[in-house]
Amino acid sequence: MVLALVLADWVLEALVLGLSVQALVLVVWVLGLGVQALVLVVWVLGLGVQALVLEVWVLGLWVQALVLEVWVLGLWVQALVLEVWAIVLEDWVLGMVVWGPEEEVAVLVEGRVMEMVEP
Repeated sequence: MVLALVLADWVLEALVLGLSVQALVLVVWVLGLGVQALVLVVWVLGLGVQALVLEVWVLGLWVQALVLEVWVLGLWVQALVLEVWAIVLEDWVLGMVVWGPEEEVAVLVEGRVMEMVEP
């Protein structure tokens, strides 16, 4: 009878010890899940930061493209102004050369009348 009580006590002690070990394993497992969740949050946060950096980078490229477009538009306007200026100058030169006063032909250098010659 005493032996049965001792064996029952050992079994009970082993059972409690086994439950304690299982509880410890469960705590470690839950702690591991907590660490995994923390790693996942940090990883997702990192993806959020990467997405933000990518968005800023893309926005920067868009701004650069806009600046380039404005710059090209400015060059186009300059070319248009230059073309209009050349047309006006050409008309002025033709007017001076062909329809000059008293049917004289003007020799122009850099937009200035350098000499007048007889036709």
